[in-house]
Amino acid sequence: MSTIAATFLDGLTEAAILIGGGRVTAANAAACALLGDAIVGTALEDAIRHPAALEALERADPGEEVELTGL
Repeated sequence: MSTIAATFLDGLTEAAILIGGGRVTAANAAACALLGDAIVGTALEDAIRHPAALEALERADPGEEVELTGL
């Protein structure tokens, strides 16, 4: 993960992850607390189990921001 991405993620108080190639490539402290410390590097389907959340993430275009609030 780039220094810019790490700084951005670490500055967020809400859980945030970056996904690339179907895997979690980065996660901030809030995401690790919510989803587990070992989520970086895992397949998206293993990190996110909620069917509606997975559907929304898989539907998104590359680079598109997806907010999963309220699921």
